[in-house]
Amino acid sequence: MHNNIYCNLISLGAILCVLFIFSFILSKFEEIIRLKQNSKIKIYVPWSLKVFKIMRQISFALISLEYTFFPSVKFSYSLIGILLVFLGVVLRIVAIRTLGPMWSFHVALLDGHCIVNKGIYKYIKHPAYIGNMYLIGLALIFGAPFSSVVTLLFFLIFLIIRIPKEELLLSRLSKVIEKQWTFTTGPHH
Repeated sequence: MHNNIYCNLISLGAILCVLFIFSFILSKFEEIIRLKQNSKIKIYVPWSLKVFKIMRQISFALISLEYTFFPSVKFSYSLIGILLVFLGVVLRIVAIRTLGPMWSFHVALLDGHCIVNKGIYKYIKHPAYIGNMYLIGLALIFGAPFSSVVTLLFFLIFLIIRIPKEELLLSRLSKVIEKQWTFTTGPHH
């Protein structure tokens, strides 16, 4: 009985370590890109990054607990999970690279901000957000379907709150750009 508890605790610790290392590597990649930005940022939704990080850590804890105490690893879950992680990370990286210096962790305006509608943004409105499906994929890899549903719900609630704020900011920026264009080129009839 005691050996089983110790094995579960060791397994829990190992899974948490793997998930947190994955999260750390992805965060460092995003931070390297952010540090390349040499512009001042005006942040409009300062709480969103903290909420996302907390949400991600809760998801990792749930995945670890479910995997340790209610294991249901199935090949089909793992295969779908691997696919979601791969597609999610690639989509997120492509989205961040496409935005270049306009990318930020925050809902923010940067110096010289413009609306990007090239590359992946020509086809998908919020590819970096969709790329966060890697979190659901991680849950499935570890056979934690309940955690994948909870993670999806966390993320949907987060996006339902964040995206309208981002859209409002972009619409304001679009109007400013349109006014500047009209002022410099004159009205066209």
